[in-house]
Amino acid sequence: MADIQASHSPSPEHRGTVDESLWEADPEELGQYRLLYDCLDQSDLPTAEAEVLQRSGLSSNELAQIWQLSDVDFDGQLALCEFACAMILTSRRRGGAPLPEELPAPLARLVAGAVELPMEDESKWAITPEELERYRQVFDSERTGPSFSKVEAREVLKRSNLPLQDLQQILRLSDVDEDERLYFGEFACALHLAALRREAEPLPPQLPGPLREIAQDGRLAGAEPELELFAELFQQLRRPGQECLGPAEVNE
Repeated sequence: MADIQASHSPSPEHRGTVDESLWEADPEELGQYRLLYDCLDQSDLPTAEAEVLQRSGLSSNELAQIWQLSDVDFDGQLALCEFACAMILTSRRRGGAPLPEELPAPLARLVAGAVELPMEDESKWAITPEELERYRQVFDSERTGPSFSKVEAREVLKRSNLPLQDLQQILRLSDVDEDERLYFGEFACALHLAALRREAEPLPPQLPGPLREIAQDGRLAGAEPELELFAELFQQLRRPGQECLGPAEVNE
């Protein structure tokens, strides 16, 4: 973080002027930055913000310049509008635009609070009961156990013909408990994200609320694997024609 916050002079090759419309962001883009900001660790905001910017792969000098441009009140951290400004600068720089020496007018209005950052409409991420049933059918037909490893899930997702980078991001977003496995709720989220991405919907920076609820729902992502394991155990121990386990089987 210190490298980002340190003051650096912009490299000559990154100076330049471009059409100011490049620095404008539509409501959907701003909504995504707001969603990402709301997910950051507020107890150590500067570190969390710096980590997000570092994921861009830009150089320390460029990130330092972006921070310097965005932190307009010089308090060492980025408020919501400043964070959105930094994300826009980062996005445009990654797209090949030179970093400006001073904030362009659209970004100056943004950090001044003259531009409202909308709450992203998360309803578009919701899974309908019909879609959930289709995802259940895929899950049941493809799995060999109570869950998929990420490698197994990636093989299923490859049928979407999405780029590997998209598949990796989908798997990262869907594995909410970070155990490198996808249970049904998480797998359903992965399939849904892949379906929306195929329709040109940008992948979100964090798992949206409607999908997180499904991934974390105990009936889908928590309790179900345990029930399935018990069912498998029952099938292994049950004797032909027997509908319940007796004392001998329970003690095995």
